[in-house]
Amino acid sequence: MIWLSIDPGLEGTGLAIWEGLEANRPLKTMALKFKTKEEYLKSLNRILSEYMITYVLCEDTILFQGSARGHASASTGKLFKLSRFIGAIEDLCNRLMIKFELIAPNKWKGQLPKDVACSRIKVLCPFIPDKPHHLIDAVGIGLYRMGKF
Repeated sequence: MIWLSIDPGLEGTGLAIWEGLEANRPLKTMALKFKTKEEYLKSLNRILSEYMITYVLCEDTILFQGSARGHASASTGKLFKLSRFIGAIEDLCNRLMIKFELIAPNKWKGQLPKDVACSRIKVLCPFIPDKPHHLIDAVGIGLYRMGKF
């Protein structure tokens, strides 16, 4: 089984491609940044087909109560744009008959601050670059799915 973990973002999206559920490292990691959602979806469609992806695990959006950053994101509309973006990814997967699953950030990394989560992921997979954080989180999501994070 070849599968994909995704940390979506409006400023950039991290992807990690995995083979099976016992891997110690992804087959490939990518950081994608496009000007339009359509360009991104076209590229993702190519990746899904090229690697014959059968399962996608994608980080979901969540609004944490009491989070000033989260509330600012919601009030500017960014949280809703990201939600629509994730919905477009899910729609693409559904059209390609690829199993799609969402995971909340607090489920895969608990309450760890971003820098601590990134440091732990880098210990488990030291070969991945230090930036962008979306790529590191995509690897962390994959490691969590396999019970390694």
